[in-house]
This record gives sequence, C-alpha cells and structure tokens, in this order.
Amino acid sequence: MDPHFSDATASSLRIAGAAALRLDLLQEAEEDRLAVKGRPRLWPLVVAILALVAMLLVFYQVVRGSLQKSELRQEVQAEHAEALWRCNSLQGREVSDSCQLRVNAEARGVVLVRSPDSP
Repeated sequence: MDPHFSDATASSLRIAGAAALRLDLLQEAEEDRLAVKGRPRLWPLVVAILALVAMLLVFYQVVRGSLQKSELRQEVQAEHAEALWRCNSLQGREVSDSCQLRVNAEARGVVLVRSPDSP
C-alpha cells in the first residue's frame, strides 16, 4: 500500500464522494421541482376553450336569428307584392284603390274598419 494513502485519506475520499452524490441528488430534486413548477396549469386552457365555445354558440344563435328574420321579411314582402299585383288586376279604379289601401294598411299593421257604405 502507498504510504501517502492512509485511512484518513480513504475516509476523506469517501466523504467527498458521498457529498458529491448528495449534491447531485439535491440538484436533480431541484430540477424536478422546477419542472413541476414550470409546467403550465391546465385550468386556464380549459376555461379559455369553454369561453371560446360559448362565444361561438352565441355567434351562431345571433346569425341564425338574423337569417330567420330575413327569410320572414322576404316572405312578407313577396306576399305584399302579390297582393298588390292582384289589386292592380282588379277592374275599376275605386275597387283597385280600395284594395291597395287595405293591403298597405295591413302591411303597416293598421286595421281598417269598414264603413257601412263600402262593399
């Protein structure tokens, strides 16, 4: 055995090795803690996705309602145009004018009361 290599030196080397191993383990544990802390949380993403889906559903309902109102308006306009065409095809100026007045009043939502004189 080497005279310079004593039990004290061997013991010092073991202590140094153990300290180095402990330091490595502590560094790995710290890296694991940082990895866990650095990982993004899931709930903000879930909340954002739910908010986006809710906004898309609201947008869909608004657009769908607008389309239904537009279709209804087109149907009413077509019925009004057809009623005016029928009124214009009636013979006699007074009858045609009376018919047009009724059709236009109905289009505005006004109810005309017939006078006892009118047919």
